[in-house]
Amino acid sequence: MKQSQISIESYHKLNRAKNLLHFLYLDLIQKDINGMQQHVLPHIVSYIADDLRWVLSELKQQGFCDHVLKK
Repeated sequence: MKQSQISIESYHKLNRAKNLLHFLYLDLIQKDINGMQQHVLPHIVSYIADDLRWVLSELKQQGFCDHVLKK
């Protein structure tokens, strides 16, 4: 039986989101939010959301989420 797998692109997007969130977490616990972070933070969160949206779309297309979505 063939084992289902995500694409290498989705794997990279998940790792990038994880690493970016870890960096952001470390940065935010060490400093107060300043003007620069207030302007950059929405873009970072949007970037992470795009990556996660991509991966979730792939998972849905491959049927990984069928049991959750009751299909």
